[in-house]
Amino acid sequence: MEKKLVAESYIGFNGAISNNLILIRHEKKLDKKTYHEKLKLIEQEEIEENEKKKKLKSVYNLKSIDINHNYYELKKEELRYHFYMIYAIGTNIIKEDVVKNDRIILKSGKNRITKLYVDGGHKYICCCKESKLISNIYIYKFENEEDPIILSLHKFRTLDVSISRDGKYLLSSGGEDDKTLVLTQIGNQKFIYKSSSDYPYTNVSFFHNSNNFIIAKLNSIKICYYDFTKKLMSEEEVNTSIYKRQFLCLELKKNDEYAYLGTTTGDVLVVNIKSKVLEKILPENYLFSNGINVVKILSDNTILTGSGDGYVSLIDVAEKKIVRKTKLYGSINSIEMRNASTLYISVHENVIYVMDVINNTHKVLMLLHSNYIRDLCFPFDYNYVMYTCSHNNIMAWHFYEKKVIFLKNIEKGEFIYYDRKFLNIPTDKREKLCKMNKLHEEQVAHNLEKKKNNGDTFDKINKNLTCHSIQITKDGKYVALSVHNNIYLLTSKYMKIVTVILNAHYDYCDALEFHKQYDLITAGNHGDIKFWKFKNGKYVNVNTLGYHCTAINRIILYAGKYLCSCSEDGLITIYNIEESTLVKKIIDTSNARYRQICLNKKFDILLCCGNNNIFMYYDLIKNEISKHFYYSPFHNVLTVDMNDTGEYFITGSDDCKLRLYEFKTCTCLYIGDAHNDVINKCMFTVDNHFIISVSKDESIIYWNVPAEMKRQGLAKELEE
Repeated sequence: MEKKLVAESYIGFNGAISNNLILIRHEKKLDKKTYHEKLKLIEQEEIEENEKKKKLKSVYNLKSIDINHNYYELKKEELRYHFYMIYAIGTNIIKEDVVKNDRIILKSGKNRITKLYVDGGHKYICCCKESKLISNIYIYKFENEEDPIILSLHKFRTLDVSISRDGKYLLSSGGEDDKTLVLTQIGNQKFIYKSSSDYPYTNVSFFHNSNNFIIAKLNSIKICYYDFTKKLMSEEEVNTSIYKRQFLCLELKKNDEYAYLGTTTGDVLVVNIKSKVLEKILPENYLFSNGINVVKILSDNTILTGSGDGYVSLIDVAEKKIVRKTKLYGSINSIEMRNASTLYISVHENVIYVMDVINNTHKVLMLLHSNYIRDLCFPFDYNYVMYTCSHNNIMAWHFYEKKVIFLKNIEKGEFIYYDRKFLNIPTDKREKLCKMNKLHEEQVAHNLEKKKNNGDTFDKINKNLTCHSIQITKDGKYVALSVHNNIYLLTSKYMKIVTVILNAHYDYCDALEFHKQYDLITAGNHGDIKFWKFKNGKYVNVNTLGYHCTAINRIILYAGKYLCSCSEDGLITIYNIEESTLVKKIIDTSNARYRQICLNKKFDILLCCGNNNIFMYYDLIKNEISKHFYYSPFHNVLTVDMNDTGEYFITGSDDCKLRLYEFKTCTCLYIGDAHNDVINKCMFTVDNHFIISVSKDESIIYWNVPAEMKRQGLAKELEE
């Protein structure tokens, strides 16, 4: 029986999900005596720190040094409260303890989440799903890990949900294909009221102090009163005068006196609930581009807004003016308050910021690719730095700290983010790097024009770029990146372009491998393999192979002179690079297609993973098939990797599971099921402590290598 593989860390966030960051705090059950003792220690630490900084100010005359009072306020709050950060990725909901860094994964069905919601009483966590037939609403209990309540109320998509203050009723609105408003009793899972409209209700919300609710659709705001005894609904239209708007967000004051509605126009409508009249439009004589996505009420006089153009703005309600605004990278999706001065802000481009409202400063808490990771690599015998590539950008990670060193957009040729602790790029140097990249691109374009290469220029080729594969040289100086059908050679630190191979393959480059020092072997989408010699800072094509007829999945170098390749056509080839001869073609006559390969360096065996759950061991010394194994249940292996000892290997498959096998017997020992989409890459780390896997759900998972494997690896190191 397979054991469960434990996930040590889960790195993932999807900013495209509506309201995909919710911060909850629960009061701890603490002994008053211990609480006051810990509180005194924090206060004493704050006093000592304050005295130190006063001395520094007086001795060295440093005016910029100031004590961070907010840091100690947060520490005091952590004594009293549990802080939970709730966000969704793919089909999973993550409930993460901010202080302890523990997380619980709440699993749901196959369809992706489009909306996340937590009720005001913190009893339930809700998520809405989008599908081709019925849109399901999953309701989880906040404190218990029980099976969720599943409601199928709308077609295709659910736009918004709200739960009443007593936690008994759910209000939901359907999308463009449904256009219905449904009131459901959560206990018996039956709807008690349903109405349809000419336009979908984009925003719905129960009041804080009653079971009445407010709904908004195109050019219309209604306040609804439902009599639960008589089962009758009455509606009152809000008078918005001549103003016509389409709404994006809705926020109610705690006393239910006012409603604030963000619009696609870029302003906020303030509605008086009692008089049912539009009172104000904020801000005055100013519109945010791309609309207002988020509104948060700070006090009676101030509100916070997050706009589609990336501005977080503090607006004075009485004066109708913007007090302060801060520009962030991307479109604001959610704003959550940890305390009166600290904000957590999520952005559509998969970034979470922490902002200090008083000092108007912000820092990146989490930063991810805006698409799923297509490939990753580590420097040779070194796993403190990890490189990943996705869609049109490349990212470097500090592996153990799980922090981003830099994120560079290949299409624009500029750094989107870099950490000053690990990478020191002054502003002038940063601009210089971008200029150097642009100059190089212009030079390549000029050379292309000279050659009259089908009239294509580099600017045309440079559009709609997608990164497919990444590798780093053995000395760690350069990184090779396949971008569509072009291959870039970049410096590993500042990502400066050294050279570019244009139109390396017909469609795009699937895999690449460094040979000798800087020579390259690349594999294309149409089954062609090319050998490139690095001469005078440029790559020259010296050989081309065409044994495969479809996309090549992987190429591996064996003993420095043999090239092993596998393809979607199920054929495996072994090629002698020095003699330029084909050594072997491996094809199974029993209709098994081997689409993934991995090298066992200890036993000189090529592990071949095929469809129909068949594993084949090919002896590279004898050049013959050694063993066949069959594993059930059915799945297709998409990625495979072997550990350094050659005793274990891992596979990532299309059933979203990571499997760990013993090599000698090919028996599955552990299964990890934290992913919720196909796993497209998995690797052992050099120190054999972690397994890294990436998936199309846009997440990275650190898996703990089982303790017995670590002990075996340590014993062998001591023997050697």
